[in-house]
Amino acid sequence: VIVLTLAYFLIRRIGSETAPSEPSQTEAPSTDAFGSVVQTTQPPVLSGSCDLLFGCGEGDRVDFLIRTVVDLDEKTVRVFAIPTDLTLSYAGAQASVHTVFAEGGASALASALGGYYSDSFDRYYFCSPNDFADVTKLLGNAEIHVKKEVTYVREDVSLHLQAGKHSLSGEELYDYLVYADTGDALLSAQSEAFAAMLRAYCVPATVGEGETLFSRIINKAQSNITAFDFAEVQPLLEQMAQNTDMQYLSCGIAPLAGGEDA
Repeated sequence: VIVLTLAYFLIRRIGSETAPSEPSQTEAPSTDAFGSVVQTTQPPVLSGSCDLLFGCGEGDRVDFLIRTVVDLDEKTVRVFAIPTDLTLSYAGAQASVHTVFAEGGASALASALGGYYSDSFDRYYFCSPNDFADVTKLLGNAEIHVKKEVTYVREDVSLHLQAGKHSLSGEELYDYLVYADTGDALLSAQSEAFAAMLRAYCVPATVGEGETLFSRIINKAQSNITAFDFAEVQPLLEQMAQNTDMQYLSCGIAPLAGGEDA
């Protein structure tokens, strides 16, 4: 979803603020072949914020929803899980998350969820389970801390994880996000796992692959993220990937406006 996506998908509100560097008092300013002074720039300043919606599902089913708030001024990436059993205002009536997605797609769902939370999402990224698995394989494994033993078995799913750290990718990550638990405990696990995924993916090795990874990831989803977005924020992503002060925080269930829990 990502994913990432993770962090690949910051927005234009996260501007590349640059300031021309002043010539040193002891060194002559750089000049081009014609003698004109060449203005150099400092690295992009980490500033601004954005609100991203990640989701996974297909047909008339939504498997999970994740709200990610990136605040570069505070150097935080806060991750919230959104319940999929909400009732939303859609087309003049009340409808479930699944109905909104089935009838209107990711764009309608992002809009309806924004209304529910009295807010809006700057960008959304929504993919199918198979595409989620493909994308996370491209980005690599994420180290997930499992708090208690997870066992879930049905005809087409078999998930068994002991408590402790696990390096998961592809179908394993999807299964964990959907079947790790139930109720509020599942939402907590989703928030923690997604925060760990973003932390694992926003690193120099991944960000350095740039446009190649971006094009492969973005084609796997319903999204309003564009190549222009990526080109604009790539310098900032590189700074984020190298900045050891960035904190990826698991914040549980997404709160309603005014601080009340959803």
